Amino acid sequence: MSRRTKIIILIAVLALVGVAAFLFFRKPPAAPEPTASPAYGFLPESLQRLFGGGGARPGSVSPTPVPRDVRLREKLFRLSHEPAHAPIVVGGNTVRYFSRSDGTLWEADVDGLAHTRVSDTPIANIAEAQWASGGSKALLTIAQDDGTARIRLYEVAAKRAKDLDPFVRSAAFAPDGARIIYQYLNTENGSHWIAIADPDGSNAKIIWQPTFLDYTLAWPKTETAIIQSKPSYASRTALYGLDTRTGTLTKILPQDAFGLAATWAWGGTRLLASQVSAEGELGNALLGTFPQSQLTELFGIKTLAEKCLWRAKKAAIICGVPTAIPQNAVLPDDYYKGKVISTDDVVEVDGTTLERRVIAGSRELAPVFDMDAPILSPDESLVFFVNRHDGYIYALRLNAQ
Repeated sequence: MSRRTKIIILIAVLALVGVAAFLFFRKPPAAPEPTASPAYGFLPESLQRLFGGGGARPGSVSPTPVPRDVRLREKLFRLSHEPAHAPIVVGGNTVRYFSRSDGTLWEADVDGLAHTRVSDTPIANIAEAQWASGGSKALLTIAQDDGTARIRLYEVAAKRAKDLDPFVRSAAFAPDGARIIYQYLNTENGSHWIAIADPDGSNAKIIWQPTFLDYTLAWPKTETAIIQSKPSYASRTALYGLDTRTGTLTKILPQDAFGLAATWAWGGTRLLASQVSAEGELGNALLGTFPQSQLTELFGIKTLAEKCLWRAKKAAIICGVPTAIPQNAVLPDDYYKGKVISTDDVVEVDGTTLERRVIAGSRELAPVFDMDAPILSPDESLVFFVNRHDGYIYALRLNAQ
């Protein structure tokens, strides 16, 4: 072997040794910092919904627009083109919602293929939107800079918003949307009552003067409004029925429960209630009727009332049921504060036979979702909801295979 050949071999060996040493001793590249998701969610203390958690899996949902034949084959699809407040279906084939970013009112077809801007002027700082039946009006909770909230009536046809009295704290539409019930609490002179009025607050009639402060109102039945004290694991919650004609108060449930909240069927004769333990662990959901005789416990259905709806065409409920809850979470408080984001199965339960079926498993669909404020399409083929993972409105086909 010549001296020249020996030198070439030596250089090659040294080069290989150097490459091996570099690969062995070099540090692996640092993992990228996780990107924080926008916070959206609901805080009962300030009446603000603060959503949070991871966003949708990249590429897991077809972006809009997509071909109609593709969309019609999708069991789960994203309907809104941006994070939004709770929607309503109007006219059978239109979904109406307020944008979460600037308060613009939008409409989309039920397949999410076409979007139309409705309002001329955005409404800033909407914390919550509550629709009247038919979707012609909405009560908007507007967050104030000082941490308080104002309630504003929005009329779609007029594209106009009007503030209610600054001391109105909680309000709800009558079943037909023609009137509202509201809590009036004057923090300056202590005046406190519940009244019924036209949606803009005019022609008010006081029907009851409460002895407690922290509660919300619902009006599921023409002659009966609902008073619900604030749900929390730290105290028992009560449900009362208030006769809107006479002001008579009736306790709905035979006993109070920790963290109690209720979702009412159309007509206000049936309810689903959620409950927790004194330690903040989810308990089995409860079914009942009004006037109340006896509650039925739904063993294995542990969820929150805000994640459920009643079908209109049959006595059945559809719920998002969390598949896992962090061990140290205290519910419902942490959920309302946006500290807990769940991943849900969607389950239907017959309100008479208690038979149940899984409409969609959490591992079956992408993206994963945390169902909030669900509503049905008029033909009950679709359920629309806000996904707390990213704040967008999604649609789930109930009969898709």
